[in-house]
Amino acid sequence: MNQEKINFRVDRDFGETFNASLKFLKQNFKLLFKSILFIAGPFILLSAIAGAYYSATAVQNTSLGGSKIFGLGAQYGLAYFVFIIAAAAANLALIATVFSFMITYYEKGPNNFSLADVRKVASKSVGHVAATFFTLLLYILLAVIVLGGIGFIFGSISIGLGILYAFLIIVGLLIIGPPIMWVIHSVYLIKMHEGGNAFFAFGRSRDVLKDNFWWTWVIMVCGSLGVGLVAGIFTLPQIVYTFVLSFTNASNYGEAPELSIPFMIVAGVCTFCSTILYSVLYIISGFHYYSLAEKKEGKGMFERINEIGQKPNNDVQQHY
Repeated sequence: MNQEKINFRVDRDFGETFNASLKFLKQNFKLLFKSILFIAGPFILLSAIAGAYYSATAVQNTSLGGSKIFGLGAQYGLAYFVFIIAAAAANLALIATVFSFMITYYEKGPNNFSLADVRKVASKSVGHVAATFFTLLLYILLAVIVLGGIGFIFGSISIGLGILYAFLIIVGLLIIGPPIMWVIHSVYLIKMHEGGNAFFAFGRSRDVLKDNFWWTWVIMVCGSLGVGLVAGIFTLPQIVYTFVLSFTNASNYGEAPELSIPFMIVAGVCTFCSTILYSVLYIISGFHYYSLAEKKEGKGMFERINEIGQKPNNDVQQHY
């Protein structure tokens, strides 16, 4: 069945960005889900297992029965750091898969590519994703060191000044946090699709963001809230189970609680599903990037003009 190609390079407003993202998701759901499952799925599964084990040990360690034996500091032991590393790898794999799918769609159109094509683009993007991640990590560490140092100086001068500084940091994060989140997402897409080094990708994202700060803020806040609410539904069983398990362990004061295998299964499934759901936010970020790039450069119109008169490839069918 022939499908209308969704043009990425279109100057879209708030509603059009979300509509295009949902239309893209609906049109390509089967192949996109299959790509996520087979390419990013193993990493997400490892993250879910690590997260489930850490959650189970955290409930065990913080319970009244277990706190005497393990101590609260055990929450930040080896299981915690393994979970953090696994979660970072899972999100990088998910970002690489989603953006590889979008790039393949952008270049070939619907019904003209398969899982193998997406996997090929994702494999070629491993180096780009890794380089971008470590560059981002460097920026974050530098920001934390600088902001933390300033906070330490202010706190040393006056406690009130330190509290005021902390308040301003929180307000500032509420203002610049959503656009920074979009920049982080778009940098990966730019690096994978347009090449160049990580610094070029950062400069490119800041360039298209110029004069569109608040527009980006609204889109990212609404997108994050929507995805977060749905993800919260997936994690609700884990939350309820955590309270039940904590209450049960507290009632058995003095006895060392055991790791709950059923809880680990529930937590693992919840983490796996909620992680996959964040692919929607990456799609929204991708469409918003192409929209801002089109607004600044206007290349999309020339691309559509060049496509006029070209014979579409209708012989290639989508593989599921």
